[in-house]
Amino acid sequence: MQEKTNKPALRFKGFDEDWEQRKLGECFTERVESMPNGELISVTINDGIKKFAELGRHNNSNDDKSKYKKVCKGDIAYNSMRMWQGASGYSPYEGIVSPAYTVLSPNPGINSKCLAYQLKLPEMIHIFQINSQGITSDTWNLKFPALSEIKIFIAANEMEQKRIAEYFTQLDNLITLHQRKYTKLVNIKKSMLEKMFPKNGEDVPEIRFAGFTDPWEQRKLGEYCGNRRRTESELFKGLLPIGSGDFLLSISSRILLEKMLLI
Repeated sequence: MQEKTNKPALRFKGFDEDWEQRKLGECFTERVESMPNGELISVTINDGIKKFAELGRHNNSNDDKSKYKKVCKGDIAYNSMRMWQGASGYSPYEGIVSPAYTVLSPNPGINSKCLAYQLKLPEMIHIFQINSQGITSDTWNLKFPALSEIKIFIAANEMEQKRIAEYFTQLDNLITLHQRKYTKLVNIKKSMLEKMFPKNGEDVPEIRFAGFTDPWEQRKLGEYCGNRRRTESELFKGLLPIGSGDFLLSISSRILLEKMLLI
């Protein structure tokens, strides 16, 4: 947000009005109704709201859920004792949360998904921290009465809020897609590292490239390495420093491609 103009530095075409400063209490109403038979959901710091059953955690919630709060699709829920750490999120489904949580129902003219992203901004997290009440960080909490007095700038046009929310949702989806690809590649690499080098007591790996059938040989590292004093120019000639002392090992590129003890 640019100072003095009350406008973001970057905007979608067609929107040029100043943003408006409002209290969060003007944007949201606290939802306090209970729904004891709803699906349990959890508010995470990094991933927002998730169904508890999808987290793979042990369920320590009370058997008596008569005081658990209802969360509707489109609400924002946050952990009152962890809001200063960013434990808030937009809910894409209906469910229930612990009574220790606060549930925000958007007022007319408010796109809650847009504001859910805005509430994650570092400057907002800092504001939540300084407005949290308690003697130590273990007891800090931010209930709705205190949160409702916090002022923020929001787009006056709800359509601009919607466009912002859609843009960041697309980015989140893209990030999730690449994270899944990354995780898959990490698992493939881990598996291949285990299979493309001989296991203890064996002299051939489980998986090999076509054309290679000879057994691997056991060698000492000293047959390929020698230590010597480091010179400044050698740091840039492909020598590999090992350890924290003033020595480096001159290791051939061949060894870098093969396991240390078996070739």
